[in-house]
Amino acid sequence: MEKDKLILLIQESTADEHLRQSLANGEGRYRVQSVDRFPMALARIGGGGIDLVILDLSCSAQPDIERLDNFLKLRSSAPETPIVVVYDSEDDSLVMRAVRAGGADYLPRARCKTDLSPLVRSAISRRLLQLDVRPHLVPDSRRTAVLTTFLGVKGGVGTTTVALNVASALAQWGKIILVEARPNYGTLSRFFRPHHLTGNLGRLVKADAATATRAEVESILWPYKEIPGLSILFGPQTFEPCQEIAAPCAAALLKALSRVAEHVVLDLPPSLSVANRTIIQESDSLVLVVERDPLCIESAKPMLETIHSWKAVPPLLGSVIVNRTALAAPIDLSEIEMQLGIPTLGVIPPAADLCIAAQKAGVPLPLFEPDSIAARSLVRLADALATSSLKPALVS
Repeated sequence: MEKDKLILLIQESTADEHLRQSLANGEGRYRVQSVDRFPMALARIGGGGIDLVILDLSCSAQPDIERLDNFLKLRSSAPETPIVVVYDSEDDSLVMRAVRAGGADYLPRARCKTDLSPLVRSAISRRLLQLDVRPHLVPDSRRTAVLTTFLGVKGGVGTTTVALNVASALAQWGKIILVEARPNYGTLSRFFRPHHLTGNLGRLVKADAATATRAEVESILWPYKEIPGLSILFGPQTFEPCQEIAAPCAAALLKALSRVAEHVVLDLPPSLSVANRTIIQESDSLVLVVERDPLCIESAKPMLETIHSWKAVPPLLGSVIVNRTALAAPIDLSEIEMQLGIPTLGVIPPAADLCIAAQKAGVPLPLFEPDSIAARSLVRLADALATSSLKPALVS
């Protein structure tokens, strides 16, 4: 229940009632505890039970380097806890650049009266999705595979990277197939550089997927030995099998894959093709991959309108926000949710150098650098999706 949620308010002057008054609309929903010293805040977080932290930097007299150090300590001490940073609208300090890079939600002090309560509700709701509940995906003959689909609203937003790393995290809890469901050349083979491939998506599309046996499907999957349980169906590797997938073939493909896995993760190209429509309609969850810039958010709106017009929206529809680079003026997370009308399931901070290093090593981030903020963010997204989209067993 919301009224059981505890907010820790960190501000240098506990006599400042501005933020408490801004949360007045949530009175009775949350408990608020204020501290004015950072060591006390860290000790309180260490005691557990904190559902959200509000860090007030708007009236801080501390030097920038000290504020940055405090923020990084806070982020490290409470990696699973949402943080809302309140700042002065003119603040362009080092710490605020770090915050905008994806470490937390943030809000200028002048907008707290109208926007703080909605932002707090949104952050707490996201945390409920991301609680560390990692169900072991036990094989169940009465249940078809869970289908999770990632769709980029435009090219270059990092859809394949997110799908790959989420699938890698999910594979620790069950048998997962990552599918490069694209009609043209796939890129995952460039990431993993397999020595030998027995097949790819083109082979299954060319054949009759509806009649494919379990052994035939498994024969074209490439098992990633570093993560037992993760298999990959690569996209076409040569020109000949590159072709649009027909709707019946897409449906047959999903059915065939569902027979050999507990969770199928699909990486779709940014289009509204008939194949994508079929896959989206069959999915248990659809995750739009967006960036925090106005053009990307505007591109997402007509795509969402079209998906809604199909009247077959998956049970779970949300977005993941990828911060590929630190933008000078990114859109607030609450503003993105308001514009798109769907919840934000995860926020991935900038990690360009880390992603390049992982790519060179051919190792997904959760395995390559598990303690990095980016890897932890991707694992939390995977946990949220697994928890939210598991199908109930069908009554036999």
